[in-house]
Amino acid sequence: MNDGMERDSSDSRAENALRAAFERVAAEDGTPGALDGPAIRRRARTRSAGMIAGAAAATLLLVGGVVGAVQLTRDAAAPANDPANPTENTAIEPPANGWRYEYYRDVRLQVPNTWGYDQEPGSDWCADVPGGMVPERPYVARSGPAKLVFDILCRPGRTPVSTWVDHVTLSSGQGQSTVRTVGPFRVIQEPVGHVTIKVVSTDRRLADRILASAEIVEPDDPSCDPSSEIQARGFQRPSPAFDITALDDVDAMLVCQYTLSTPPDAPALIAQYELVESAAEAELRALQAAPIGGGPDHPETCGRGEYGDSAIVLHLMHGDASDQMYVYYSSCRGNGFDDGTAIRALTREACPPLIQPPVALYSGSSAPFGKCAPD
Repeated sequence: MNDGMERDSSDSRAENALRAAFERVAAEDGTPGALDGPAIRRRARTRSAGMIAGAAAATLLLVGGVVGAVQLTRDAAAPANDPANPTENTAIEPPANGWRYEYYRDVRLQVPNTWGYDQEPGSDWCADVPGGMVPERPYVARSGPAKLVFDILCRPGRTPVSTWVDHVTLSSGQGQSTVRTVGPFRVIQEPVGHVTIKVVSTDRRLADRILASAEIVEPDDPSCDPSSEIQARGFQRPSPAFDITALDDVDAMLVCQYTLSTPPDAPALIAQYELVESAAEAELRALQAAPIGGGPDHPETCGRGEYGDSAIVLHLMHGDASDQMYVYYSSCRGNGFDDGTAIRALTREACPPLIQPPVALYSGSSAPFGKCAPD
């Protein structure tokens, strides 16, 4: 298929990657181990929250109407905005020293601040790609709207235990509580809220500490709401409307990413982080400069009822007030920055700063991808 746009270098790179890729659910890494003691049982707690920031993330894209895969970056660790030093207006309870918050659906937990972002290797773990397919340092993985693997089956089909590193995987749904041992690794899986948390570590105390930090986020928490009106079918518009050009400055911007395939009112948050100080001010100016009209769109390539798989609710915080802007970037139509008054076009100046780890591009048309994909 073709979306009718002129091709650029990002199209070619993606098409080269997708020639060997096809969509399929990747197998979980590891093999079942013996049950090691009773399943862990805890009581999920609620308390005030903190923001998170990120370091590196996976992206999947749709170029010319065809899904392709982009390799993860793995070299960043600590968040760009230190959650231990929150901005004054957010009233955040900081995480433990040397740790950061991770948010997913209706749950948050703490992980070491040195951990990066990646995804669990699948059956294509041996693929010869730049940077390799197997993470070499501890990481946080989260399931998004889609996942692709290369069309090869490595032997063994699952990642050898010798290549494992400590990590946490966050996925939707409520799995069973299990504790097992695979080689030197302790693999603990625990459902909390609408999330299944899997912790893999050679350090039992570290794994227990991560799980013990997990808690359910309440709707009145000062972080991103677990669900949003943006989840409703169609392209929703923020209410109340405001005019972004009327803002003189902002204190911070909270970036909340939601999956659009989740039913309304169900927890759909898949990532969040915060822009502060000069980064927030620069983003405000870029948004104000984006031309009115929305896009880029190619509606002639859209299927019926196609609205994209994820979107962003951007909270612009200034003084005691906060305005919401909706950001659509994952469809062949309806893309743009919407303040409820006007829909502005995605631009290279305004969109990539919002697509920072753990927020990621999972799929979409090549046109908005060209505007939003980080360099």
